[in-house]
Amino acid sequence: MADFLIVGGMQDLKKIAQQMRVDWDRRVMHDHLFWMSGGWQNEEAMWASGVRDFKILSSGLKECGIQTVLEIGCGVGRLLKPALECYEKLIGLDVSVVALEKARALLPVGERLELLCGNGIDLQPVASESVDLVYSFATLTRVPSTVLANYLLEMWRVLKAQGIARLQLHFGKEQNVPENDTLSPRCYQQDCFTEAAGMAGFRVERIEELVLPSEVSVAGLNMQAVIVTLQKEERPPLQLEEITQTLLPARETDQGEEADQAELEYWMMLNHAKALEEEGSAARALATLEYAVSFSKTISTDVRDLMDRLIKEVGKKDSRQEATAQVVDVSVGTGPYWGPNFAVVRERFAETAAQLERPASTGAALEVRQSADGAVIFLDGLCLDHADKPVNAAWVWAERLLREERFSTCKHIVVFGFGAGYHVEALLQQSHLEISVIEPSVAVLRAALEQRDLGNCLRRLKVLSVGSDKVPECFDEDTELALRAQTQSLASDFCRQVRSRCYGVRGLTALHPQIGVLGPIHGGSLPITSYCTRALALLGQRVRMLDVSDFGPGFFAVQKFLNNDILKSNAQGYYVEMLSRLVLDSVTEKPIDILICMAQAPLCAATLTELRKRGIVTVLWFVEDYHRFQTWKVLAPYYDFIFTIQRDECIEAIKKAGCNEVHYLPTACDPYLHQPLHLSVEEQSRWGSEVSFVGAGYHNRQQMFAALANLPFKIWGTEWPECRPFDRLVQEKGRRLTPEEYIKIFNASKINLNLHSSTERDGVEIGGDFVNPRTFELASCGAFQLVDPRTLLPELFETGKDLVTFENTEELKERIRYYREHDQERLQIARHGRETALRRHTYEQRLKEMLSVIYSSRMEHLKRRESESPWARILSRSKRFPELHARCEAAYRRGEEPGLDALVSDIVTGKGSLSETEQKLLFLFHISKQIIRMKREEVVG
Repeated sequence: MADFLIVGGMQDLKKIAQQMRVDWDRRVMHDHLFWMSGGWQNEEAMWASGVRDFKILSSGLKECGIQTVLEIGCGVGRLLKPALECYEKLIGLDVSVVALEKARALLPVGERLELLCGNGIDLQPVASESVDLVYSFATLTRVPSTVLANYLLEMWRVLKAQGIARLQLHFGKEQNVPENDTLSPRCYQQDCFTEAAGMAGFRVERIEELVLPSEVSVAGLNMQAVIVTLQKEERPPLQLEEITQTLLPARETDQGEEADQAELEYWMMLNHAKALEEEGSAARALATLEYAVSFSKTISTDVRDLMDRLIKEVGKKDSRQEATAQVVDVSVGTGPYWGPNFAVVRERFAETAAQLERPASTGAALEVRQSADGAVIFLDGLCLDHADKPVNAAWVWAERLLREERFSTCKHIVVFGFGAGYHVEALLQQSHLEISVIEPSVAVLRAALEQRDLGNCLRRLKVLSVGSDKVPECFDEDTELALRAQTQSLASDFCRQVRSRCYGVRGLTALHPQIGVLGPIHGGSLPITSYCTRALALLGQRVRMLDVSDFGPGFFAVQKFLNNDILKSNAQGYYVEMLSRLVLDSVTEKPIDILICMAQAPLCAATLTELRKRGIVTVLWFVEDYHRFQTWKVLAPYYDFIFTIQRDECIEAIKKAGCNEVHYLPTACDPYLHQPLHLSVEEQSRWGSEVSFVGAGYHNRQQMFAALANLPFKIWGTEWPECRPFDRLVQEKGRRLTPEEYIKIFNASKINLNLHSSTERDGVEIGGDFVNPRTFELASCGAFQLVDPRTLLPELFETGKDLVTFENTEELKERIRYYREHDQERLQIARHGRETALRRHTYEQRLKEMLSVIYSSRMEHLKRRESESPWARILSRSKRFPELHARCEAAYRRGEEPGLDALVSDIVTGKGSLSETEQKLLFLFHISKQIIRMKREEVVG
C-alpha cells in the first residue's frame, strides 16, 4: 500500500504526516497529561482513565480468541497498560517519537509489548495477516479522510481472517476541516463510513455511542462520538481513491489557514492555563503559557503579556483575587459613557437602540475589569478583549487580519463580536473598508457603551447589530466575515448561522457550478421543475433541466399490461430503476455539480450513492406532505440536503431518518407564468365562473364542495366522483389541466377556492401546516382566493389583506356571499396579495435561499470542482486572446459543455460579418466534423 501512496498527489500527505509528527512531538513534550489523556492532574488519574476507556473499547471481545493486538495512535501507552493484562502480544504504533519515548519509560517493553514509530500514513511496520484485533481511541478523528481511508485498507492487510477492528470516531454532520489540520476533529456521515468500510473489505458489525464522564459528543455541531466494530471479510478491497471519495464526498481542502489551527490551540491553552491557575497549579499554568509563546508567532504578543501577569501573581496565596473587578448591572445603563454613546446608537441604529433599552440577562457571569489601557469585559470567565493590554493586542489582531488575502479583495468586513470595542477601533484605524459589527450579547454591548468612549467608533460603523434572534441583512458578495474566537466559542450556534448567511450570499456570485434540476415523471411537483430551472437561470446560475416526464406513459402502461398488484408494483419499481440509471448516464455524458430533485423524482439509493461518490451535491425539495408521501424514510440518508414545506416534526423525522441538512423552504410563484391575463370573451366564457376550484377530488373537498352545488360553481381537476352533484360541477370530464390552462381559470374566476387536501378530515384540517403551491400561484395572478387556515400561513400572507380564510362550510358560504357582492374590497385584496407574492414569494427568491444554504457549507468543495473542470483550463488559457476569452466565458455562463460546439453555437445565429476569431472557430468546427465523418465512414467501410 505504501507504493500506491506515492502517486496521485499523495506526496502531499507525506508532508501532512510529517507535520503531524512535529505537532504531536511538540504537544507531548509540553504536557503529556493534557494532550494524551484530556488534562488529568497526575499519572494515577491518567492510568485510571485508560482502564476506563479500554474497558469500553474492548467490551465483548473476551470470547473472540484474540491473542495479538495492534493499537493505532498509542501515545504514551494509556490504553496499552490495561491491555497488557488481557492479551498475549501487543503492538503500539504512533507517529510521535516523543510520545513513544515517554511510553517506553512508563511501560514494560519486551517480548509481549512492541512499540513502533509509524509514518502517519500506513501500518507498514506491521506484517500482513499478523494481528487479531486493531483498535484506536481518538487518534483517527484527527487524521485527514484520505489517511483514514488508507488505514482501513492497511487494517484489512494486517488483520488475520475474521479479524476485528474497534475504532472511536465521530458520526454526524461532516466538518469542514483542512487536510493539514492535525488538531480539529473530523466527522463522517454514518452511511458514508459504512459504505467506505465495505469497500475496504469490512463489514460493520456494531455502532455504539461513546459515553464518558466528560462530554465527547458535540450536539451543537451534530457530532456524535461512537465506537465502531468492523470485521474483516474475504473479498478484496477497492482502490484508495474510491474509498476516500465515498468516506467524505465533499473532500477536504488541500490547504487550510494555519491561523485557524493555531488559534484553536491557543484558546485551548489559555483555557487550560486558566483552569490550572484556579486549581492552584501555577507552575503548570505558566508552562502552558510558555508553550503557547513557543509555537505561535501570530499571537505571541497576547500570550507574553498574559504570561507576565501570571509571573507577577504566581507567588500570591490566592491568584484568583481581582481587586479591580467590578460586577456590572446589566439591566440599566449607569456607566459614565452610557449617555453620549447611546445617543449615537439611537441616531444611527434604531433597532439596536431598542434592543439595548429592553431588560436583558446574560445567563452567564459578566464582569468589567480595569486594565492599563481601560475597561475590558469578561463573559463566563473568558476575556473578550485582552486582560492587560487590550489596545496593543487589538492592533496586532487587526494588522494580522488585514494581511490575509480574503480581506484584501473585499469591500466590507463584518466583525462577529464587539467586546469592549478595542479591536473594532483598531480595524477602523488601519482600514478604509466599510466595517459592521454583530454582537450576540446585549449585556456585553451595554457594558461596553457604559465603560468606554466609543462615539467615533460607532459613527463610522455601517451596521451595528445586537442579539442572537436573527442574522442581520448586512451581507453581499463583497462582504467578508471576521470572527472573534472568544465570541465564537460563547455563541457557537449563532455564529454558524452568521457564517451560513455570509458564505451563502457570496457563493451566489463567486461560484458557477453546473446545476441539474430533475423532476418526477408525473404529479403536482412536475411544473415546479420548470419553475426552478427558470429561476436558477434568472439568478445567473448554469442550469440544465432533466425532464423525464416523457417516460410517464410507460410507467402507467404497466398498469394496463399486468393485473396482479404485486407484479405491477415490482414492474414499476424496475421501471424507476431504469430511469434512475438513465439519469446517471445523462450526468455522465454532461457532468453536473449539483442535482436538485423534486419530490417523487425517479432516483434510487444506488444512483444517489454513485452521484455522491462522484462529488455531486444531491438535493431534494420535498414539496409534498411528509405524512402522506413517505419515500423520504428510505432516501433521506442518500441526500446531502433536503428542503421541506413543513417544519418541526417533519424536519426532526427526516433528520432521524438519516439526512443531517434538513431545512424549511415553502413553495412559491413563477411571475413569468403566474400573472394577470387579458382573456377574450370566448376564454372568459369557457374558463370563468363566479366561484371555481382547481385540484384533485380528495375526500375532504368532496364533503365540503357538495354543499356548494346550488352556487354558480365550477370544479376542474382529476379524481372527482361521477355522481351528483359532481357530474354537473366538474368540467371537461375531469381531465388533467396544464399550468397555462389553470392560470386562465384563476384569472377568469371571481372567487377562487383553495382548500388544502386531506384524506382524514371531512373539511378543514385543523392544525394543517404546509401551504400549497396554489396559494402563491393564485396570489401572483392577482386572483382573489378563499383559503383554509394553515399554521404556517400567517408568516407568508396577511389574512384579510392578501387573502381571506374560512374555517368551516358555513363560514365558507358566508365568505362567498359577501365577496360576490363587494367587488372593490375583493379586488383590493387580490391586488395586495399579488404585491406580497412578487415581493416575497417567487421561485427566484426560494432558489436563492436554497443555494445560500448549499453554498454556505459546500463552498470549498464546489470551488475545487470548478477549478478542476475543463472549463477552468479553457478560460485560463484563453485569457491571452480577449475576444476568444469573452466567447468562452459566455458559453460557460450559458451552461454549455466545453468544446467547439459551445463556442460556435451562437455564431451561426448571429448577424453581421464574422470577426477573425469567429472565422477561425467556424473553420476548426467544420474540420473537426469532417474528421468525425471520415472516421465513421472508415468504420462502416
